[in-house]
Amino acid sequence: MNKFRVYGLTCVLMIAAAAANATTIVMPTDGQLIAKSPVIVTGTVLSTSAVERNGAVWTEARVSVANVMKGNAPDIITVRELGGEANGRFTKIFGTAEFHAGERVLLFIEPSPQGGYRTMDLFVGKMTEARQMNGRRLWMRDDVGADAVMLDANFQPIKAKNVQRDAVAFETFVADRVAGRAGSANYGVENPVLEKTATSENGAKEDFTLISEPKVYRWTRFDSGASAAWFSAGTQSGYSGGGLNEMQTAMSSWTSYSQAKIFYTYSGVRTGSLGGLTAPNGVNEVLFNDPNNEISGTFTGSGVVGTGGFNGVSGTAQWNAPFTADASHPAGAQTSFTISEGNLTIQDGVSPSTGISSSRLAEIVAHEFGHTLGLGHSNDNTALMYAYVTGLGPALRSDDQVAARWLYPNGSVAPPPPLNPPAAPSNLGASAAGSNVNLTWTDNANNETSQSVYMATGSGAFSKVGDVSADVVGATVSGFTAGTYRFYVTASNSAGSSTGSNIATATVSGGTQPQQLVAAFNVSTQSGTANVTNFLFTDQSTGPVTSRSWTFGDGTSSTSTNPAHTYASAGQFTVTLTVTGNGTSSQASKVISVSNTLTAAFSWSPANPSVNDVITFNDQSTGGVSSWYWTFGDGSISQQQNPTKQYAASGSYSVTLTLARGTETASVSKTIVVTASSPTVPPVVAAFDAGNTSPIVGENVTFTDRSTGSPANWTWSFGDGATSTAQNPVHAYNAPGSYTVMLFAANAFTSGTASKTITVASIAPYRSLISAAAQQGGLGGTSWRTELSLFNAGTQSANVTALFIPSAGGSMVTRSIFLAPHQSTTYANTLLDLFGIANGAGAVAIEATSPSTAAQLRVTSRTFTNGSRGTYGQSVPDVRSNDLETTLYLTGIQSNAAFRTNIGLVNRGGSDVGATLTLYDSNGNTVSTANVTIPANSYQQSSLSQFFPETAGRSFNAMSMRMTTTAADVVTACASVIDNSSQDPVYMQAMPARSGSSMTIPAIGRANGANGTFWRSDLMFFNPSNDHILVSLRYAGTTKTLGLNAHETYLVSDILTQFGFSSGNGPLAISWTGSVAPVVTNRTYTTDGSGGTFGQSIDPIAAFSNEMFVPGLRADVSYRSNVGVLNGGTDAEQLTVSLLSPAGFELGSTQIVLQPGELMQQSVTSLFPNLSSSIGSFTLQVRGDANAKLFAYGSMIDNASGDPVFFAGR
Repeated sequence: MNKFRVYGLTCVLMIAAAAANATTIVMPTDGQLIAKSPVIVTGTVLSTSAVERNGAVWTEARVSVANVMKGNAPDIITVRELGGEANGRFTKIFGTAEFHAGERVLLFIEPSPQGGYRTMDLFVGKMTEARQMNGRRLWMRDDVGADAVMLDANFQPIKAKNVQRDAVAFETFVADRVAGRAGSANYGVENPVLEKTATSENGAKEDFTLISEPKVYRWTRFDSGASAAWFSAGTQSGYSGGGLNEMQTAMSSWTSYSQAKIFYTYSGVRTGSLGGLTAPNGVNEVLFNDPNNEISGTFTGSGVVGTGGFNGVSGTAQWNAPFTADASHPAGAQTSFTISEGNLTIQDGVSPSTGISSSRLAEIVAHEFGHTLGLGHSNDNTALMYAYVTGLGPALRSDDQVAARWLYPNGSVAPPPPLNPPAAPSNLGASAAGSNVNLTWTDNANNETSQSVYMATGSGAFSKVGDVSADVVGATVSGFTAGTYRFYVTASNSAGSSTGSNIATATVSGGTQPQQLVAAFNVSTQSGTANVTNFLFTDQSTGPVTSRSWTFGDGTSSTSTNPAHTYASAGQFTVTLTVTGNGTSSQASKVISVSNTLTAAFSWSPANPSVNDVITFNDQSTGGVSSWYWTFGDGSISQQQNPTKQYAASGSYSVTLTLARGTETASVSKTIVVTASSPTVPPVVAAFDAGNTSPIVGENVTFTDRSTGSPANWTWSFGDGATSTAQNPVHAYNAPGSYTVMLFAANAFTSGTASKTITVASIAPYRSLISAAAQQGGLGGTSWRTELSLFNAGTQSANVTALFIPSAGGSMVTRSIFLAPHQSTTYANTLLDLFGIANGAGAVAIEATSPSTAAQLRVTSRTFTNGSRGTYGQSVPDVRSNDLETTLYLTGIQSNAAFRTNIGLVNRGGSDVGATLTLYDSNGNTVSTANVTIPANSYQQSSLSQFFPETAGRSFNAMSMRMTTTAADVVTACASVIDNSSQDPVYMQAMPARSGSSMTIPAIGRANGANGTFWRSDLMFFNPSNDHILVSLRYAGTTKTLGLNAHETYLVSDILTQFGFSSGNGPLAISWTGSVAPVVTNRTYTTDGSGGTFGQSIDPIAAFSNEMFVPGLRADVSYRSNVGVLNGGTDAEQLTVSLLSPAGFELGSTQIVLQPGELMQQSVTSLFPNLSSSIGSFTLQVRGDANAKLFAYGSMIDNASGDPVFFAGR
């Protein structure tokens, strides 16, 4: 009894028969297969076993890898393929590669979402080693026996023929293609005679449109008139309606046939989690663009197009068949298994541009719907259910109609006419040519679907050699040794096989040219480490080998067939294999690269240093070091090979040297003891820092004493007649010009002086830019608007000019606003209330001046929409002039089933600006480059695929973009990443690469929130440089290291779990090696009941200050606010937290104390318990003393939706 209950017919524009999921494959050429496979290996199958996951069964094959021909793979890999038997459940996918313990295999594979690897294009990615009768080694693939039928690149059926691959020549071709060379494809071997052949004769198997196994599968609900509802999910790029039109046309080809009871209905777009073949969920689904990644690779003109069938069966039922269809499907009472769930998946990348026209897609989907009904494949080459795509369109033909009437009868129908087996071939002739035999015959049939060739050695039993297609009248059988052989040919169709033709005999002469002796071998890896790597050599020579001699290039040798060798020293070694036989010999050589073990070691001098001694650290490492990274135990670092260092205090310090060689690292730590210097009275050396050496008129400049020698008093002269005796004074200049600042520092014994020049500029107007603002409708019936808050943080009034920058072709609108000191104003519908624009989108530029000092504005904005519960939106921060550089970066870009991305560009200048946009994928590869012109004084926003069409229909989980222009201070870019389920957007602002060596994310978390929410943080890192960088992440005393290759983008999901924390929140410190900083974005979010997310972007801190303001916050019936303060300094700080009304009055004030690096985050109601919970709009003010280094922020949460918006302080 056949036990399979979960079936998959694969439509690889191969369409395979069987129990209920078929596959369509466009057969890739060998060159295409090599190019699309990330990993290619040879090896031996150690074992196979079946496991059950989520209701589906997977077969796991463990393979010992002998040679990696492309990519990287460990010594033992696991290949996971859908199908097998486990725990009483059975799953079979026709066209899947089958593995057997002990067989030697050549695998074309990619990493599997289930872990381990999976073959490319199912069975297409697996070949098995065999040998011909004459000893020739082959790589073989069972293209005919894989239960899948193939189409060529022009979507025409591939004629069935048994052509295999000479192993040595094919391996050379693979190596050439991997190395970028064309290679020679002259490796085909037609109908090879193997050392081991089948011992029994097998006739053609019946193959009617109905599934040919003994059990019948059908939808019993149709008998009572009930229907089966189908849903769709996703879209297929390039088709009108995203593939829905083709799907509905395909479904109609079955439901419109009135002589059968077939009641499929389309019930709309699927909501909730998706099922698919690998995860039955009780819902009939058509999944466009392979959202569950059930199909390997991406369709680019070859490979798997789609899979369809049923994967749910619920018990049995009785019914009456109206007529006899064939021997396996008679008339009368029948017992069938009841289909309860069907599924159909179309591969990502399938589109008209890759060769699948609308009509062809509809025909493929109609064919797959046939499999979901319980139908197999037809041998009628006009039928919709024929194993090839016929090109006749999505309509039932005669054989399909017969099958539908038998399986789903609708009244009395006449039986089909009987089909007879074909007539036997005749006039078979056989002639030997070297080690081959050429056959010719007469084809006497007009109704066969295939022909088969049989062979016997001498008087032995016949065995099948191979199949040829209908109408073929000749074949070549290859690889014989001397002897006499007999042959006959049969013709077959679904009614059976003909009798055999006449028997023809051929004698292969003993004088036939013996097979050429060719030396060849593989090595497990061609590079390794001295005294560590055990190199495994595998002889793959062909011909009559009688002896072998190996030389390993280091003076050692071996006569083993497959020796192993470990090198004792580093170097380049030429390994040579010499084989002999039949009086001839042959040699093959390969070069092995061996490096020393990477070992870290160092010393220092002087050996016993004192405080302030110059210590030289000497690298003594071995192993071909490419980079050095020193940490000295006092917070300082170096990347020199032999650095020098002075310690300012006595003590024991742990010094660590970390080495890198490619991706390999090694480290060593030693403790250095620094003793106190002999007591002396050091001279006073005056020195100081100026917080800003280029201030504007009226701007405070903080002067910080850096003198040494323990001065006790200080005298400052600021160059404008003003003086001070404070150690760290603050001074503002009233007029522009250059001023020489003098510091006189002294103690009772010595004194010193130091000076700096301060250049004071005239007061420049305040300039900032809100990159995106809206008052318009969006997708899904949403209506978007922008709320803008302005706050005057200065001590003088501010005259503000707000400018609306429209889309290209629109007109700029200018408005004037007056703000008294500490006054704020909020425009709930900015475009309408401030600019009088009822419908539109653009950017908002802010400019301001104050009477005698620089205007001190603080700006926040959020763009939001109303949902069924409350509002959902995103903060859009303002961008200052110094952030509008000519090279800007964006990361956090996603384009997949869960998220989409829009890109915005703004030019606030008076001239058109050209920009080059470069998009990188997660591996650092360039996805696309776009050259755009941004018109003067304009704003534009479009979907990612509009700027980069190459992303359409493809899935990217992590991308980054670089924008370069020739104009500074006028152009910026932004991105909005939108959750496709919740429609919640998160805003990302393009920024220049940071300077320095560290940055801080003020808050990451993994914690419960209000109203049943649960929050976590994802971070995305982008390396904008052309070099590898190491990034150090530190949270709550725990450090993790992340390596980023050039232009690589890396997503760290739920980052606190990466540190081993199940809950918590706080700042994340980020540092890096090299001169270029990574670009980082952070998304903190929660999920809703439907699987969507709501979140906010929290960017790295731009700068610490001793005072910060956050306008635009609210506490009322609709919104609540949390406030956060981070101490970024090295001292504990007492800070004053105040809330200011729109008029500038203090609503409340409190004191907090924060330790170094400490983050405080509280709700406004808990921080100010005596204030009303409905104080309305307010501005947060946090201030410390002159040396304080703080960062403040606010998070405003909609009480109904739970959606947060993050406002960074300035």
